[in-house]
Amino acid sequence: MNIISMKDTNKLSFPDFSVLETKWVDKSHCIISLNGAVLESGDHVKQFDNCSLHIEFWDDLNITCYDHDLAKWVKQSDELNDICEMTFNNDLIIRGFGMKTGLWVEYLFKSPKNIYSKVS
Repeated sequence: MNIISMKDTNKLSFPDFSVLETKWVDKSHCIISLNGAVLESGDHVKQFDNCSLHIEFWDDLNITCYDHDLAKWVKQSDELNDICEMTFNNDLIIRGFGMKTGLWVEYLFKSPKNIYSKVS
């Protein structure tokens, strides 16, 4: 098992991989488990068969879905089926399609204090 640190989180991507489970350990720890991940570092690319993304101690969490019929973002809780986009600056934004709704879903973790991934 390897640990990908907070500073290398933006180097992870999840092409053609699915979210297996989203686990809310408590109100300050979320674990998103996937059936794979890719780490890009310079000219080197490494693929992993398992990945668990850990997000801890955020200030606020917003989960929204884009409702095509209403043509706007709505607050609606849905688990991710996949992770198509992930960006981390001060906030962590994870986007993908919803498991139940099939809609475009955005998880916005405001100012998470710790992010890391376990890969193997």
